[in-house]
Amino acid sequence: MSLPEALGITLMLAACMIPVVVIFLFVYFAKRLEHKQIMTAIEKGTPLSELRPLRFRHTGPIWVRHIAFGIMALFIALGFLVSHSEWTLVGFILCGVGVGGIVRGVLCRKYAGQNQSGLQNGGLKNTGPNAYNSPTPLQTNQQPTTPS
Repeated sequence: MSLPEALGITLMLAACMIPVVVIFLFVYFAKRLEHKQIMTAIEKGTPLSELRPLRFRHTGPIWVRHIAFGIMALFIALGFLVSHSEWTLVGFILCGVGVGGIVRGVLCRKYAGQNQSGLQNGGLKNTGPNAYNSPTPLQTNQQPTTPS
């Protein structure tokens, strides 16, 4: 194996490891910040029952996550396809997964507005775990008639 080939393989491995390292650092610093906040609350005398907030739920639109996953899979697939090695099949598979993620995100975005409009036209509006669900009454523009 020549030096340029070894250098190319090393760079590809480093490029594949960068997302793993970034995610690890993000989780590490998030846990560190959470620990610091808990310790500060304990020092101030906050009861332990109030320290743990509810789990974070993704409140943003889900189509953004689908499209981001599809784009990420396409870029990883591009790395496998450019390498011209025995991993080309993996690149084609990841390419299909990436295109599928993008299509799913576009379809979720397209039909998300239709689902919300159905809720606004007399459907159930509040659907949380502690929510009281009742259909909204239909309003008419008719004036009451008085018998003559």
